[in-house]
Amino acid sequence: MARATKSQGKVTVWIRGGTYYLPETLLFTPQDSGTEKALVTYAAYANEEPVLSGGVKLNLTWKPYKDGIMMAHVPAGLCTHQLFVNGRRQILARYPNYDPAAVYFDG
Repeated sequence: MARATKSQGKVTVWIRGGTYYLPETLLFTPQDSGTEKALVTYAAYANEEPVLSGGVKLNLTWKPYKDGIMMAHVPAGLCTHQLFVNGRRQILARYPNYDPAAVYFDG
């Protein structure tokens, strides 16, 4: 829509708050840019915080495992390097390969 209307003048694309899970890379081309006479601006809507995420939202059923550890079954073939729960990054399981000297993956 911004591409189609930028010839009429300045265009602002307001992105509303929320998390947008993108199934593929977001790609802007020269067609998405403006010109000196027809600026194109991409901005967060007032007082809102949009998040463009390359991650996958998982709707999991968490169950107690033991000793305060929670577990959930994930879709087959899921490959992940980070896990966020309620916006907070979690430490992934690493037993029996825990290495306190390793700076990647929290050991």
